[in-house]
Amino acid sequence: MATKAVVSFSGGKDCTLALHRALQSGYDVQRLFTTMNAENNRSWVHGTHQDVLTKIGDALGLPIDVVSTNFWTADYATDFEKQLATYKEGGITTVIFGDIDFEQNRRWCEERCEHVGLTSAFPLWQTDRETLAYEFVDAGFKSLVTVVDTKQLSGKFLGTTLSKQTLDEIAATGADMCGETGEYHTVIFDGPLFNHSVELILGEQKELHNGYLVQDVS
Repeated sequence: MATKAVVSFSGGKDCTLALHRALQSGYDVQRLFTTMNAENNRSWVHGTHQDVLTKIGDALGLPIDVVSTNFWTADYATDFEKQLATYKEGGITTVIFGDIDFEQNRRWCEERCEHVGLTSAFPLWQTDRETLAYEFVDAGFKSLVTVVDTKQLSGKFLGTTLSKQTLDEIAATGADMCGETGEYHTVIFDGPLFNHSVELILGEQKELHNGYLVQDVS
């Protein structure tokens, strides 16, 4: 019997590729879940609006659960574990994460799962970052760059669709092609797992604190 799992899902490229690899490995993925800033209905870190994540879940044929919490307080870990506990009660045994190579992040995820008696899985773990970036676009996934840290990467990449050419251009600047150190974030809108493409409506581009540029999408 296939292992029942949920995926920690930001709507970006890494968690999507983790979902893809998990399905290829035979996991029975039941649901997606994300943490949300209740004040603005946007996901923590990536800043993707809840409505967009719902559309992505619909296109993937997977329900997406929203955990309203505060990333900057101890409540974040507590709320995260409460959500995981509901999955354990429902017969799910494994939580899938899209982390690549930051040991501290992995350990945090493992601890949340251990506290409620679930197993954690990391399908992308210790895979070369460049390999992952190319695998993502070669598989046919399409994602939009929605956040750029201009301290690490030119703002010209904001609002672009990831492709081999875009990845090579990012690498040519000296930035991490995979964006693993926060150079950029993405939102997925099409690919081999999708029942249909997600229509993203582009809004205004904004400059936030500390040199971050954001492409609003709905």
